[in-house]
Amino acid sequence: MATRTAHVWRLLSADADAAKVAHLEKAMDVLEAVSTAKKHILKVFEDEKILNLGLEEAFFAESQSAWHITLGFSRFWDNHKVFAQILHPSLLKREYKIVEIPENDKKETSVRNYCES
Repeated sequence: MATRTAHVWRLLSADADAAKVAHLEKAMDVLEAVSTAKKHILKVFEDEKILNLGLEEAFFAESQSAWHITLGFSRFWDNHKVFAQILHPSLLKREYKIVEIPENDKKETSVRNYCES
């Protein structure tokens, strides 16, 4: 298997198909996209002290060459019964945001509300 991989790599390199090789090296995987999205949400909503940040969905839109990462989180100020929610975090209202990250530059370009269709 390793020999075949090395042979394929040599063919790609020798073919002068630099675009394919560059794409393989630059491609963002789902773990990197999710990590980037979480860091961005934490930075954008830093003053609001969000809680329970979690991944809801990760989707790669091939037509846009971009990751769409849906994250959910809670904010205490969105809720009225703070003490009950401290004891029972499941009572906290969840908000959902979609972070779009183009695969090529790996920088988040937008944060938008999640709307159910």
